[in-house]
Amino acid sequence: MRIYSINPTNPAQYIGPKAKISNSLVVEGCIVLGEIYNSVLFHGVTIGKGSKISDNVIIDKAIVGNNVIIRRNSFIGGSDDVTLISEGTEVKSNTIIR
Repeated sequence: MRIYSINPTNPAQYIGPKAKISNSLVVEGCIVLGEIYNSVLFHGVTIGKGSKISDNVIIDKAIVGNNVIIRRNSFIGGSDDVTLISEGTEVKSNTIIR
């Protein structure tokens, strides 16, 4: 029995020169310019400069602006459209944004 999955064709992830990533999964097509800790970033996620993400899941087509703080256990993205978190926003813990 074969198991099939979708593997979108994306470029390799881009990790900026000042980005920090620790204990996280960042897949193809992501752009990371900020800090990521203990998180999972799905295909095509963008994290802006100065943003801090810790203990979160960010789903396909999410764009996180510059200087955004996303507190732990939040879930961002997952809709059919692009999910945008504006520059300078602070997302509280346990928040779901689609």
